[in-house]
Amino acid sequence: MALIGTIRKNGWILVVLVGLGMAGFIAMSGSGPSGGAQEQFTLGAVNGESIDWIEFQKAQEALYTNSTIDAFSQRDYVWQYMVEEKIVAEEADAIGLVVGDDELQELLFGANVSPIVVRNFSDPNTGLLNVQTLNEFRQASNSGTLAPQYQKVWDFQNKEVVKDRLQNKLLALVKKSIYTPTWMAENIQNDVGSSVNFTSYKVAFNQIPDTDIELTEEDYKTYIKENSKTYTRKQETRDAAFVVFDIFPTAEDTMLLLEKFSELVLDFSTTDEDSIFALNNYGAYGTAYVKNSALPFNVADSIFARNAGDIYGPYLDAISGTYNAIKILGYKVVPDSVHSRHILIGLERQEQAPAVIARADSVLQMLNAGIDFDSLARIYSNDNGSALKGGDLGYVTEFQFVEPMNNLLFYGDVEAGVFTRVPSQFGIHIVEVLDRKYLSDEEGVRVASISEIIIPSDVTQDKMYDDVLEFAGLNRTMESLIEAVDANDDLTLETVKNIDRNGYTFSNLDAGTNSRSIIRWMFDGSAKINQVAPEIFIFEDPVNYFNAKYVVVGLTEINEPGLSDVESAMEFIEEDLSTEKKADLLASRMADLDVNTLQSRFIVEVDSVANVNLSSQIMSGIGDEPKVLGVAMTLEVGETSKPIIGKNGVYVIHVTKHTPASAAQNIGRLRLQGTFQVASAADFEFLDALENKAKIEDFRFKFY
Repeated sequence: MALIGTIRKNGWILVVLVGLGMAGFIAMSGSGPSGGAQEQFTLGAVNGESIDWIEFQKAQEALYTNSTIDAFSQRDYVWQYMVEEKIVAEEADAIGLVVGDDELQELLFGANVSPIVVRNFSDPNTGLLNVQTLNEFRQASNSGTLAPQYQKVWDFQNKEVVKDRLQNKLLALVKKSIYTPTWMAENIQNDVGSSVNFTSYKVAFNQIPDTDIELTEEDYKTYIKENSKTYTRKQETRDAAFVVFDIFPTAEDTMLLLEKFSELVLDFSTTDEDSIFALNNYGAYGTAYVKNSALPFNVADSIFARNAGDIYGPYLDAISGTYNAIKILGYKVVPDSVHSRHILIGLERQEQAPAVIARADSVLQMLNAGIDFDSLARIYSNDNGSALKGGDLGYVTEFQFVEPMNNLLFYGDVEAGVFTRVPSQFGIHIVEVLDRKYLSDEEGVRVASISEIIIPSDVTQDKMYDDVLEFAGLNRTMESLIEAVDANDDLTLETVKNIDRNGYTFSNLDAGTNSRSIIRWMFDGSAKINQVAPEIFIFEDPVNYFNAKYVVVGLTEINEPGLSDVESAMEFIEEDLSTEKKADLLASRMADLDVNTLQSRFIVEVDSVANVNLSSQIMSGIGDEPKVLGVAMTLEVGETSKPIIGKNGVYVIHVTKHTPASAAQNIGRLRLQGTFQVASAADFEFLDALENKAKIEDFRFKFY
């Protein structure tokens, strides 16, 4: 208030401040990620073609208005879409491919509309294109009466359709260029037409103890080089260590909540609005009469010992961490089974409701006038299964039908022979109860409940925050943080490696904004190796919205693009490298041993494999072992292999039979088969290949 008063008295200050602000804005417009005003809105680029931040936001809005998908997943999809759109447009333009106006109209409204349009305008009940809704959108868009938010969706759909069409044209060109020559077709026939039988002798890797192998730094380096495709980073990643402080309610929090909940229970006992009261207090209002065996065993007997109107509780449910109270609404003997019949007047779309109600009323009038139920069910019922039987549903037990119908049959007071109208999500059921059977005469209880989760109070959350803030302030380096954690048995230092600058998941913490905040700090220009973040990162309980965790994070490593070093890759490759070393040692120990000696020195799994060829993915007994299969196809009958290092052990095989391929009868068909296999792979690999070839610049981490 003092500042506002000063400005009011000294108007010149405001003028100067505004002038300075404008000067700052002008100066700032010349800076940004790449130095210019335009670059400030460049989210990325594909082969030099910019992806605009504002266009990106428009695309996200068009695709995900009112969507429940989390924002980061939305952005991932939009980014991928916009990258692909740039790549496809560039490739199409290079060879003169376009989607003309007439072609676009055909894709939007023709006989074979684009799958994009079908996705957006499909009937949720049938999965088929809803032509009526599509045409309504078209007319509204053409007349300028389509709501702005829907116009954005409509306009973006056109872009999606064009991108999809161009992509399919490019893919078609690739597929049409694939050709299988005769010699290759003959090889295919030989590969799949010949077969082999053999006996397999497998020795598992674990028969070499860990103490028999030693992993050196040179072993790790060699393994990384041999698997460079897997262990080469395309972009910088970073490693972190962190401490999680969980916030739990104190004994005082628990007692205060119990006192508050006990007062709520008193109000619950006197209210006449049980359903509203229960639903407003995290509880439930039952419509079913539940038998003793269906209630939680620890409260069932206590509930059945009370009278209607009584309260059981408050009581503590230690598993859910809640205080609860249950109000007994009434008791009723529940039939074991009910025989009924119905006529369903189906409702597919909400706009059909008036017509459905009118038809149901008409059918009900005919029934009350004495017209045969069986005949009306065959004519009017949309439940085809029961309609053929005159609507007869037979005898059923509880919970076989939708809730409104189940409640009428088992808990309603409708007498046999009375026709009752029951609405459900499927339409309107006209129901007649024919018989109820009471075999066990077991009573059920109907209840309402209220609940209160036991959570830390604001005071507890604030105190813990102050404690964690002090802890972080005293431990500004990783060395200090490690020492502090080691000195406190209640704390654990966790690590996470290879975090990507655009990631939004951090270890096992909740994905989303909070994890993203940590990652943004890690890649902030101010973050240094061995530095602990000055900020305490807060993770809320996603259901009850209290501060559930405070996290202290330190940056431990910056991993530059390129081949991984031993330290950063060790934990990921140690097991595989250990297995590889065991396999080599095992193969050397098995070398030159005959089958009998092999079985005397090792635990050997013996399997007979029959009628396999190079197209066999899985072999009976030994599974997926392509190296074993490859060797088997090259051996002569009666020949025994040298040790073969497979996926699951080291094998020796003895070939017992070879069946040669018959002469190819239809080379044309084989050529088509070979071409089809390669073309099918193109469906999945085409865009990846173009993307790997493209120069993609990604600045998303600067925006969100």
